[in-house]
Order: sequence, then C-alpha cells, then structure tokens
Amino acid sequence: MSGDTSTMALPELQELVQREVAAQLAATQRRQKALTIVAFSGDMDKLLATLMLANTAAASGVRVQLFFTFWGVAALRRRALYRGKGLCARMLTFMLPSGANKLGTSKMNMLGIGPRFFRYLMRHKKVDDVPAALLRSRALGVRLLACTTSMDLMGIGTDELVDGVECAGAPTCLQQLLDSDSTLFI
Repeated sequence: MSGDTSTMALPELQELVQREVAAQLAATQRRQKALTIVAFSGDMDKLLATLMLANTAAASGVRVQLFFTFWGVAALRRRALYRGKGLCARMLTFMLPSGANKLGTSKMNMLGIGPRFFRYLMRHKKVDDVPAALLRSRALGVRLLACTTSMDLMGIGTDELVDGVECAGAPTCLQQLLDSDSTLFI
C-alpha cells in the first residue's frame, strides 16, 4: 500500500516543483537589472563617459545609481559659496571648478582651451555636455548621490549642489554596489 501512495503523490509533487521553478524563473526575469557607477574623476571627458553609460542604461530599462565621490562631486556644484566656511574650505572652493561647465579634460586641457574646443565639437555634433547629460540623467530616473565625506572634506555644502542630488555616505554606496548586477568605477 505504501508503494501505491508514493506513486500517487509523485505526479502531484512533480507538478508542485514545476510550478515553483516556473514562478522563481519568472520572478528572476521580471527583476530589473541594476547598475551602480562610482564617479571619482572630475574630468569633463570621464564624466561624459560616465553619464553616457548611465543614461544609455537607464533608457534601456536598467535601474542606475551614480555615486559621485572626491573630484566627481565638483561636477555637481551649481555655484561656489564662500560664506560661513573656514580658510581651508574657502581655498578649496576657490580652486575647485564651480560647476560642470568649468571642468577640465584629462588630456589636452591646454590651459582651458581643450574643454572649450570639446564643448564646441559637442554642440556641433549635437552631443550632450556634462550639464545637459546630468539633466537627462535626472529625467531618466538615474539616482544621483553625492558622497557626504567628500563634500565635508572639500567644503562643499548641500546648498551648492544642483537640484535632484541626494547626499549619502559610503555605507549607502556599498549597499548599492552589492545590490547591483554591474558596477563601474570611473
């Protein structure tokens, strides 16, 4: 009799296993892919590459987070504020670019002529510059995060950042990196 019971339960068990496997497979396929990019560089060309990758991924349905740290935070500045800062913070405020349009290039900077030349080419070829790419990122739902430690170190306040930027620390960045399917450090 025990043989009859086990053979009768076997088709039901197989059906249950097949349904569970199908449900888990469907859930895996439905899960949105995620990309986290750490933007360390403050160079115009490297930030453009970062933003182009982020925007392309977001337009393709990938959930994207950009974590701006150290020199990359300077790209998120909308203006330079000096009031209420100590001497070192004021010096850094003066030396750092005061916005995405003031960023230098990693190569061929040529005393500031290089970035102007590349911005001219981008306008002529209808390619987004850094400020336009940042706006496009926000429109595509890319999550923009500024490293609070880097901001504090460089004397950058939240009131100096462009709209739509969240401030977060290294633990948030690490969690995003761990939760992502792909990560990049640029």
